[in-house]
Amino acid sequence: MAERIVIFSRVVSIENRAQSEWVTGYGDKAVFRKIPLGYFMFLSGSYEAIHVGFDPPEFVPGDRIKITFEKV
Repeated sequence: MAERIVIFSRVVSIENRAQSEWVTGYGDKAVFRKIPLGYFMFLSGSYEAIHVGFDPPEFVPGDRIKITFEKV
């Protein structure tokens, strides 16, 4: 079994996501607040979004990146 797996990819997009949380009221009078979820990065050839923290990452769409998985 490999001790390390290295994958090369390209950044497709980065999104700052938030979730709406109900506060009070119903129907037209419903009040919601936004709960920050942080920044998510989408990579070429991948179907999931990777959470990369609550601060904007230095990556931009089109950047080529290296992902390394290794036991620590």
